[in-house]
Amino acid sequence: MAVPVVPPTLMVTTKKRGAAQRVRRLWWALVAAVAASCSPAGVKELLEGDRLLRESQYHEAIKPLQKATALLPNNALAWNHLGFAQHHSGFPDGADTAYRKAIALNPNLAAARWNLGCLCLELNRPADAAVHFASAAVLDAKNPENQLMHAIALVRAGKAEEAERLFKSYLAVRGAQVEALNGLAVAQWLRNRPHDAAATLQNLLQMAPQHRPATLNLAILYHTHLNNKPMALKLYQRYLSFSPEPPFRAQVFQVARSLEAELQAAAAAVTNAAATVVTPPAAPPPAPAPPTTNRLVAPSNAAPQMVVTSRQPTTAVSTSLVVRSAAPAPAAPTVTAQAPQPVASPTDPPAPAMRRYTYTRPPKPEAGDRAKAMTHFQAGEAARKEQQWAEAQKHYEAAVKADPAFFEAHVFLGRAALENKDLPRALAAYEQALVLQPDAAGTRFNFALALHQAGFAADAVEEFERFYQAQPQEVNGRMFVANIYLQELHDVPKARVHYQRLLELQPQHPQAAAIREWLRQHP
Repeated sequence: MAVPVVPPTLMVTTKKRGAAQRVRRLWWALVAAVAASCSPAGVKELLEGDRLLRESQYHEAIKPLQKATALLPNNALAWNHLGFAQHHSGFPDGADTAYRKAIALNPNLAAARWNLGCLCLELNRPADAAVHFASAAVLDAKNPENQLMHAIALVRAGKAEEAERLFKSYLAVRGAQVEALNGLAVAQWLRNRPHDAAATLQNLLQMAPQHRPATLNLAILYHTHLNNKPMALKLYQRYLSFSPEPPFRAQVFQVARSLEAELQAAAAAVTNAAATVVTPPAAPPPAPAPPTTNRLVAPSNAAPQMVVTSRQPTTAVSTSLVVRSAAPAPAAPTVTAQAPQPVASPTDPPAPAMRRYTYTRPPKPEAGDRAKAMTHFQAGEAARKEQQWAEAQKHYEAAVKADPAFFEAHVFLGRAALENKDLPRALAAYEQALVLQPDAAGTRFNFALALHQAGFAADAVEEFERFYQAQPQEVNGRMFVANIYLQELHDVPKARVHYQRLLELQPQHPQAAAIREWLRQHP
């Protein structure tokens, strides 16, 4: 009896295809494999697992497919099915093992290579993903999406020159296509050609004015490279106006608010502005997304991050890239900044110990010479507005030296240090600012983002928890924090708390259905 095999295009798509999603059915390959086994044992279980997969009952499909692979241990298609089910159920280690088993049994199974490439992108292993997509492109040359995903993986791996060549080759065959144009722009940006990148994005937006990643990427280019902050603000505001709510809205909102304050600032507004400064989160990975896609974030330490869609900005406030891979989103909802990495199965080995931040816990300083400090602070502000971050940091350092109790100077010192990739100094500056004003919610939020950017996920969530204790009705960042618990700390109970609170505060959240489904599967 013929059994349809879950194709890579069903698992992972670069865009929604509706009910008419392209599905390749390897009927005869399965018939031959079952016939070669000389036994019907396992066929019933394989059919049952296939039915459950096509009904999107991924977790329920695991058990019959495990039985199928036990009874048909040499059937590559059965192993690919099992990998598919585990992938969507949030068990990446099991999925990785199953896909590799399928490839070992049948090295020419393009579907398994595609699926493994998507999984590698989700797990922030773009170089590995590029190898698997390249193999899929050779084995299935008629499917141009293999080449597209190969190019996206290369961008995330930092191989921009080769990625640009592939994007151009793909566009020459397919014509103007938004995913490829957006990826091409990111490759051009990585090769230090921001004007070419902006021109590519402008052409894309003429074709597709509502394309979200391109809108955000062009805003970032204007903001960080082309020195056109009014146009950057206009594009940030356009991005924020999209409905349903776009990914990374909280982070982009903070960036836009800070930029607007900067453009409108007067000397009297300096103190108020400091409280709203938001530091760029690390991405990373970059970006979580609706259930049909994943957004990955490339590591970065700078201002808003570019998005290589169809999947990852990074969290969204840094000069790093967000690469949207067409990888399948697991059942768990995702965040803005990194590819979802669902919680491991109970049989998986324990995750390695998390890095912890060593708090300096400075004493509350005595006031100094505020007039002298203000002179340095204003010089720092002038340098900051010109994005001369090294100069700005030098002046802010002088300001806090002249008056160690100058709260705003510590806050802006943290921002400048982040822009200079001086993470230890940034963290110390935020710590000192919070000693001076422990109730400064915006500063604590920024400190938490900086901790996460520096790789201290466990400490970051502790600071986020303090923030939400003071701001229990705050919606912004809830998804981000829940995803850190789920994807990085593997703390399902804590993730549940924040997913549930998000639904309480925003029942119509764009990912509400995905969140409810995940909560149902993880009681």
